Amino acid sequence: MVVMSRPARRSLAVVLLAIAAGFAVAGAIVPVAAADPAKPAPAAKDGWPDTPAGAAARRWVAAFSKGEEAMRACLTEILAPASLATRGLEERMTTYRENREKFGTLTLATIEKSAPDEVEATLLAADLTRHRFVFKVEPDEPHRLVSVGRIETISVPGHGGFHH
Repeated sequence: MVVMSRPARRSLAVVLLAIAAGFAVAGAIVPVAAADPAKPAPAAKDGWPDTPAGAAARRWVAAFSKGEEAMRACLTEILAPASLATRGLEERMTTYRENREKFGTLTLATIEKSAPDEVEATLLAADLTRHRFVFKVEPDEPHRLVSVGRIETISVPGHGGFHH
């Protein structure tokens, strides 16, 4: 168990919220039939689930990795008006540039969880570090991308393993 002071917990919470907010995007996705949540989603040829969330994630990662022009075109095309009203395209592009500098390109490593409206994937950055992302889409057609979040694992020195 990691013990953190109240200010440290607040700082951690602020950082995690900022990261999640920085990745929030929305867009149009090709609809597919709802799957049984008890069954894993069938995988497409490239490893992404054959679900609305899988299609959204695939599209976002491809644009991220191609560069700023591709990401701008993708976001311009797929962002829902309500999402764009909450956070404008230029603000999203600023966040994209920061993350592109940090990660370089992103490539699918593994799918951790999959449902028709949400997929959690581990992506490899250009330096081969692993980063977990969560992509959420609206449950109804046209399955617009609601958010892209990143789950961060934070190591606290001296608390990295099991101790007796």
